[in-house]
Amino acid sequence: MEDLTNCSLEELLKMAAKKDPDAQATAAARLVLEARGPKDYSLAAEYGEKAIAKGRVDIAPLVARLYFEGAGELKKDVEKAFKYTQLGADARDIECLLRLATKYYVGANGAARDDAKAFACLYNAVFVSTDDTDLQGEVRYNLANMYYEGRGVAKNVEEAINWYLKALSKHCKLAYAGLAKCYEEKNMPEQVAYYSKNIFNHESDEVRAFAVSAYNLAIEQMAAKNIYKAPKLSDFSHSKDRSIHDAIHALDKKLSEYKKFDAEADRLVKNAETYARIGNYKRVFPAYERVTDEYPHDFRGWYNLARVFTDNFAVYSIFSCEGYGKMEQAEYNENIVYAQRTVESEFESELCGIKNAYEDGCIDISIAQMQNFLANAYALDDPQSKIADFVRQYEEKIVYIYNRRPSVVTALSLHLLLNVLENDNIKKYNEKVAQHNASVDEKVAKAVKDYVAQLAQQLKINNPKDYATNAEALEEVNTDPELQQQVAEYKQSVQSSMEYYSKINGGTSVDTYDPESFGYQKPYSSYAPIRSEEFNDEYVDFIIALAQRCSIQMRSYEEFYTAERRKKMAEFDQNQALVDSARLEYFKQYLLLKGKYSAMTPQIEPCFDELAELVAEYEKAYAEYDKARSSNVFMQVFKTKEQKEDREDVFQTYNSLVAKLDDLRVRITARAHEEVNALNAEFTQKYPTLGEDIATYNENIIDQAIRDKFKQIIKEDN
Repeated sequence: MEDLTNCSLEELLKMAAKKDPDAQATAAARLVLEARGPKDYSLAAEYGEKAIAKGRVDIAPLVARLYFEGAGELKKDVEKAFKYTQLGADARDIECLLRLATKYYVGANGAARDDAKAFACLYNAVFVSTDDTDLQGEVRYNLANMYYEGRGVAKNVEEAINWYLKALSKHCKLAYAGLAKCYEEKNMPEQVAYYSKNIFNHESDEVRAFAVSAYNLAIEQMAAKNIYKAPKLSDFSHSKDRSIHDAIHALDKKLSEYKKFDAEADRLVKNAETYARIGNYKRVFPAYERVTDEYPHDFRGWYNLARVFTDNFAVYSIFSCEGYGKMEQAEYNENIVYAQRTVESEFESELCGIKNAYEDGCIDISIAQMQNFLANAYALDDPQSKIADFVRQYEEKIVYIYNRRPSVVTALSLHLLLNVLENDNIKKYNEKVAQHNASVDEKVAKAVKDYVAQLAQQLKINNPKDYATNAEALEEVNTDPELQQQVAEYKQSVQSSMEYYSKINGGTSVDTYDPESFGYQKPYSSYAPIRSEEFNDEYVDFIIALAQRCSIQMRSYEEFYTAERRKKMAEFDQNQALVDSARLEYFKQYLLLKGKYSAMTPQIEPCFDELAELVAEYEKAYAEYDKARSSNVFMQVFKTKEQKEDREDVFQTYNSLVAKLDDLRVRITARAHEEVNALNAEFTQKYPTLGEDIATYNENIIDQAIRDKFKQIIKEDN
């Protein structure tokens, strides 16, 4: 091949006119680059074709491009363009291979779509050496698309990612979009967000719209995954299992020390316990059942049957799931109720503790399991149908969980789950109706077609197809009265069949449900938090994201989670903190006051000093009084008059001191009332806005303390 790069265009044209193929090829390229007028493009194509005919296939991409685009006096000619594209592709030209791949990919210009040929062209183009990085990037991008879509090759997202990355290394910006799509399919929102944000400023409106949509969805998914993390069931249950085990052990120990059970019932229970201990579980249930049959008043039979049905009160979910057996709720409930009705008072609190711990554990595990299910459902392509199936199976249990444990988590979960179920039910019903309507339309269309054909035959119409299914037009041709009567009867039969086919489920309309009329996306009206610490922003954000994936709008719930409500709750909490602090301060002072009047220590109050003196006198007087009244009543007859008078003096002195003590008690009580009222007045003045929230005490408690103190002083036998 002669080097003609240093020749001028005029020299090349002269050489080309002499049919030199190298000159013709070079002249064609130079005419495109240095076009002097409209004719040069036509001349470039002419010389290019001549050069190709003489073996210069390397110029085929240039000629193909000229005929694809058209320029100057040269008109577009797609047929010629693909002819030379094929020649260039056969010569392993990367541009021609790419054009040919596009032709087979979309089935353009009369060519049938052929994914296998498109893939082969792209794969061959990859290994063509060229300095044109744009072409290299485009080839690799299109090859990645083939792998992603599974066209011409088995679908392989990992291989698609590999080729998109190679396209990206050749500066193909569209590869960012391809990578975002791949990672969307792999449910990896972090990567989707990274790649999609790189094409926010792409020149294509369509690409920019995809990038923004993919990025926003990825952010929602990242929020759901990163903000909300479902609890681990295994870690969650250990503390529950341990607490129940300790409660069971405490009851077992107490039962072993109890000696009032019937001896025969005791023997049967011990037999059952032995079967359980040696692992003969088949005989455990019949053994305890025998206890309930022969000794129904012995709670141990019912209690241990409840243990059997719950595998020794292991913490179970009320749902069925891996790692947790299904709670045999009916059997457990029956036996634990009978156990509670027959239990001795000595064991009532322990049994109640076991029951509450077990049932609370079941609810805790069930809530955690529900959260895990929703977290896993979020990652699915179609979470709505999976969630709807879950609710169909467990709707009553989900409602039971909410009623048993109302909270932000259970209320929002219940609201979303029931809305998803209702939406899915409506969707399925509408699909059924659509199928029914299609069947009705088909039957009616056939009936009308048969009617038209029969009517045309009766009217001896030679071209019934002209009337198609337009029975009314055909009827206008009918002028025979007898035939008109037959037509009327036939129409009546067709109309009856149409009415028959339009019925479904005993007369239900075949119209699809209007979503707004059937509770679609019901407003949230469940539990609302009343304290700020009850807010669960992570779970709320997760439920919102999941609802959006299921096409559910969490309407009306916002009023419980608005900034205004949070502000009010913060104010309430702040006020409550002040109330708690004031109550604590008040209670401490009230306890000091109560302690003061319970002890009545001398040197604190003058009345307490007076009390101490009276108590000393009272103790002496009581000793004399007790001695005088305990002497033998028969000996009193032989006492002298003086002795009898002394005895009366002792009684009088003692009664006088009792009266003084009672008078002092009244004065001390009055003093205590003054101090309680002063304390209450002090706190009412100190916290005027709290009002009754402080819950001040009256004097009753201190009055009782004073009475108790004086009962200790004055002997009960007085």
